[in-house]
Amino acid sequence: MKIFYKPFALGIIVLLFTFISFPVFAISTPDTPTYFDVVTRGYSQLNQTCIANGSVLFWDEPEWDPAKPVDNYLIYTLQNKNDQNPTLIGTLGLTKRYENTHQGVFGIKAKNSIGTSGMLVGDIADNGPDSCVLTDVTLYTATSVSASLNTNNQPVITWQAPQDTSGIGTHPQPFQGYKVYRGTQKGNSVAVSNLITTTTFTDTTPLAAGTYYYYVRALYSPVISGNPLYEAHYSNNATVVITSDTIPTFDYSLSNGGNRYITPGSSVINPVTATLVGGITSPVTLSISSITNSSGTNVYNQTNGITASFDTNPINPTASSDVTLNAGAGTPAGIYTVNVNGIASSLTRTTPFTLTVDTTNLVLVN
Repeated sequence: MKIFYKPFALGIIVLLFTFISFPVFAISTPDTPTYFDVVTRGYSQLNQTCIANGSVLFWDEPEWDPAKPVDNYLIYTLQNKNDQNPTLIGTLGLTKRYENTHQGVFGIKAKNSIGTSGMLVGDIADNGPDSCVLTDVTLYTATSVSASLNTNNQPVITWQAPQDTSGIGTHPQPFQGYKVYRGTQKGNSVAVSNLITTTTFTDTTPLAAGTYYYYVRALYSPVISGNPLYEAHYSNNATVVITSDTIPTFDYSLSNGGNRYITPGSSVINPVTATLVGGITSPVTLSISSITNSSGTNVYNQTNGITASFDTNPINPTASSDVTLNAGAGTPAGIYTVNVNGIASSLTRTTPFTLTVDTTNLVLVN
């Protein structure tokens, strides 16, 4: 059978294919980062002259293909905004922030496994030492960050909420909370909190003597669903000075799982726990100081006595170790006192418990 197409019908088919567009899916490099911003860290007084402490560059995450996320940001310097040969000066990982103490023109590229994006260009101008105050131009940053020590000598950080919690840049997104950062140098910090929604944070980490700088970043929902929360600009820093007198002295307590029962020729386990009470943890070495019978005779590691071993030794408080007690076949019935020692530097702690050796439940085989 032959099929004939009438001219007008063929024309309709051609027109349909002409005006219907089909989606084309492709994995590509990320878009160019957006929302370039500069925050002046402030100025310090030196011989009646304001000396710039530096500026910080920020930018928004770009759009990217979910199958090939951004894995790095590249920072460049340029002679001017039209420079066609920028100089790569570093890689920043996923940090959307760059500090510099000098004025100049800088460029940012986003990179994924396919390649790099176009360049976002911005400059740090010489704003001059006119105000000698900390200036923050963004509405989305936590402000008025301050720090103090509580009665336990722990840093307590407080701050004010951002003026505008509606979103970031040109992509308003819901506000989610905050993350607190700590460092021993300005601008070099690590997160010390998870997402929190209050405007105060107590750093309970034991800290050595020194100066610590705290920053707060407000967190917003990401531009692209499924991506990590967007961290807004760093706040001003708050400084805490911890002296040797304010560091909690290392201390620990020692405890056990309670009294135990055993028959001759068998074994029993009892957990021993060293709990950190203060200061920075230090290894605690466990040992059996004595296992005495009712008359006060030490039978530990003696013939027809009781032996013991620890599954983990030493341990770092807070931690536990199981002590296994073995009664010999000829161990006499009775109630024994087991003394477990913990030694860390000059600190010795002891935790006792009783071990009852019971021969009434032995099964005799003829």
